[in-house]
This record gives sequence, structure tokens and C-alpha cells, in this order.
Amino acid sequence: FVELIEKWGIERRVHTSGKSKSMLDSFKPEKEEDVMRLKAIQNDLHELFIAWVAERRAASIDENREDNFDGSFWLGEEAVERGFADGIGEVHGVMRTVYGEKIRLKYAEQKVGLWSMLQSSAMGRGSVGHDAALVLANTTTSNPPWVAAAVNETADLATRQSMLQRYGLTP
Repeated sequence: FVELIEKWGIERRVHTSGKSKSMLDSFKPEKEEDVMRLKAIQNDLHELFIAWVAERRAASIDENREDNFDGSFWLGEEAVERGFADGIGEVHGVMRTVYGEKIRLKYAEQKVGLWSMLQSSAMGRGSVGHDAALVLANTTTSNPPWVAAAVNETADLATRQSMLQRYGLTP
């Protein structure tokens, strides 16, 4: 990218205070010291993640499996078998399991104009479906974190799919 902007004669000006403010700027050549710092941060974060997961799922995961924390991911039954998921389900089924058959889900709806939808879509948040999911996820403070995360992720996916379909951008 750096070579391309040089070839086209594009000059970029950035004014910062502090030598690390423009670390790993894609408009500048990569510096080895920046990459080393980023790798150190990533390694620290990875170790924190492993410790966090191991602390919360010690009874269900095998910490000695090398491929558990190498960046691989699993879907469905394999994630359950490895202890990284409690089960497979969808929002309504999970909510019934956790809170009983008589649970009634309430959806928050708001009318939104085209411009607002386009802005929300670009941001990935704030759509009608996403707002409804946030209300649902946050109405009960006793929800386990995985329920709120599952609701949020499902709403994000539904919002993206809805926007793509609305403008004919899906096959």
C-alpha cells in the first residue's frame, strides 16, 4: 500500500503528539519495533484469554489439548464436546430452558427511516432488530453472560442479513 500511494503521488499528513500515536499506520512502512510491540500485546491478551476460559470452564475443557487455544474454532456438537459450549439452541428455546415454558419475549420496536437504517447498517448496530435484542438481553440482570452474548450475536446476524436482503445483495 505504501508503494501504491508513492506511485500515485499521494502525500499523507498526520500530526500527532507521542511517538506511538501512528503505530502500524497502513500508510507508512512497517517498523519492526511496532510489530514486536503488537505481538507482545497479542501474546499477553492470548494468555489472559486462556486463563479466563480455563477458570470458568475448568470442569468441562481439557487444558492439555494443544489445539484448544491455537486459534481454531468449532461449531455445534464439537464445541459442546470440547466444553466450549453448554448446548445448541436458539433464543426462544434457550430462554424457555433457563426461565421456564411460560416466558414471554417482548420485542422493542421503533420506526426508522431509510437514512437511519443505512447509517445503522454501516455501523453494525442500532437497527430495530438489534435494539430489540439488547432490550431482551438486558431486561434481566440474572441472565448468564452467554445468554446475552447469544442474543446479541443473533441480532447482529439478523440485522446484517435483513439489510442485505432489503437491497438485493444476497444470492
